[in-house]
Amino acid sequence: MAIVNCKEKMYIYIGILIVYVFTVSKSIRLPNDWAEAHWLIGYQFGFIKRGLPGELLRNLTPPQCDLEIVISVVSLVIFTVMSIAIVMACKSILCHKKSFYDDFAILTIFMSSSYVVMSAHLMGYYDHLLILLVFVAFLSKDTFKYPIIPSFVMTVSFLIHETTLVLSLPIVIFSYVLQRDYVEPRKKIYHIVGISFLPFVLLLMIILKNKYFYVNATEIIRHLSHYTFIDNDRSTLVAYAIFSSFGAYLKLFIYNFIPTLILPSFLLKVGIPLFSILYIVWKKISVPLQQKKKIFLIYTFIVVSPLVLHAIATDTSRIWNYPLVVAFMGYLTMKRNDTLNNRYDSIFVDIVLAISCFLNLYIDLELMDNLVERYEQHVRIISCVIMIGFVIGVRKFYDKKCYETKAPQSV
Repeated sequence: MAIVNCKEKMYIYIGILIVYVFTVSKSIRLPNDWAEAHWLIGYQFGFIKRGLPGELLRNLTPPQCDLEIVISVVSLVIFTVMSIAIVMACKSILCHKKSFYDDFAILTIFMSSSYVVMSAHLMGYYDHLLILLVFVAFLSKDTFKYPIIPSFVMTVSFLIHETTLVLSLPIVIFSYVLQRDYVEPRKKIYHIVGISFLPFVLLLMIILKNKYFYVNATEIIRHLSHYTFIDNDRSTLVAYAIFSSFGAYLKLFIYNFIPTLILPSFLLKVGIPLFSILYIVWKKISVPLQQKKKIFLIYTFIVVSPLVLHAIATDTSRIWNYPLVVAFMGYLTMKRNDTLNNRYDSIFVDIVLAISCFLNLYIDLELMDNLVERYEQHVRIISCVIMIGFVIGVRKFYDKKCYETKAPQSV
């Protein structure tokens, strides 16, 4: 029978939690000027993209409050809630009735990954809200009975940031594709269209507004100049980021798209852990071969789709790490839907886990604002040694226990 005793895995769960905390500590900081400026812009300038959080902050914050402190507190709370959601998701996977060493490998790769480093570094960015809303959209049991729930949540997500279209919405749609119990197959397409309809309508409205109803970005620059904690150069960049059209950014950055995709540093730092997760997921999918191919192709597509943002943006490190969190969320929804019941018990898992953890823990990630990760070389070496001991202990645990399961082993 399968391993179901969560108490036996508690030390594994605590170990993964420690890995996450250590990874966050490498780069965590308060919001920078770019993040703070976004929180200060709402719908006082009309129906603009990314305006919802700023509008809520503007209406809910008493006039006498120090907005810089308020933004920092709100950002820390959002990041903490997102972290709790991620950690609880890991616990649910470890406690799954068919959880194996390969599941632990995926969790460890992700929790020590450059995405977690960059996420802590980008305190105050709206990315955290988008990930939280994905949890809200598809972790409710009623989500698949009432598609209006994910449709509304994704609409709110799009009002927060337009990257919802490649970061959040595909994951929610993927979770619908996997459903077997709540939705009849012929109704799935209608539900998927229903979920996507409002976000795309909002996208069209914003595009048309940018084209036919011009708003001078100097209004935002003037507004932000009243806040002494915002650098003037950042104010200008944020203003034009909000009011510039997608087409304008595409013309500006399209020529850097391919070179950015083949940057050796990111192919190594992000590419190897990401490929490792994808390969293990392929081995774990426990459905007939034809269906397995379809599920894996869809999964791979939604994982790599955020990289298209390189064609319209310059924040290379941030975009390169999006596929890691999408891979984790997609893996989570497949696990919840009992799509990953195979056990891939191979030396390959140990190899990619060791390489990925070394890349994650030892090799620096390019951060923003000319900053670098914390901790000297000797601390990184010690962390790698501790990780090796932890992984060996977990491997022995699963080797001892896995004989009790009757789950098929992928070869």
